[in-house]
Amino acid sequence: MSTERALQDIETIKEFIKRGRSRMVDNGFFFIFWGILIPAAVLVNFLLNYNGIYGFEVWFWPVVGIGGGIVSGMKGSHDSKARKTNSYADRIHGQVWLALLLALLAAYAGLFLSAVVFKRNFAVVEFLSAISLLLGTVVWIHSVIIRMNWLKIISAGWWLTAIAVMLTSSSEPIYASVVMGIATIILNLIPGLILRKISEEKNEAA
Repeated sequence: MSTERALQDIETIKEFIKRGRSRMVDNGFFFIFWGILIPAAVLVNFLLNYNGIYGFEVWFWPVVGIGGGIVSGMKGSHDSKARKTNSYADRIHGQVWLALLLALLAAYAGLFLSAVVFKRNFAVVEFLSAISLLLGTVVWIHSVIIRMNWLKIISAGWWLTAIAVMLTSSSEPIYASVVMGIATIILNLIPGLILRKISEEKNEAA
């Protein structure tokens, strides 16, 4: 009986990894989506600053992040329904990204309240750095769960981005935004396009 249970557990793990990899490949959409959304937001941020408009960052980046998170959640839910699956693997992956969103909301709330209570500017640089650190951590966890080691390179890239963002001047948050935009193109858009190509080749082979 224990041998049978062990075999079942092994099959469960194999299925978990298989679904995780399939989900990651199919979700090239999310890499591409964020790889376009963030650079576009950086461009808007730059144009507003260039025209002398400041102080909007306190709501602009949270709106971009939360809005993108909602779109990603709706897309993920739609894909799960389309595949007619709601496996343990699907729930784990969904919960990991939900934890990321909640952590970002907590970071934003803390920085926002700090700005209000102590009458100072919203810490855009610190917020973008926190995003980079959390993204790197979540991607690393995914890489371990689904055994896609190349994702660890993406994680390292996000952690390096956090350092680069912190090295920018807090008095000119646009520079931190530009660093974030460039990093997103490299770490999201390009891998997303690669994943899409892999998905297309897999579909053609089928």
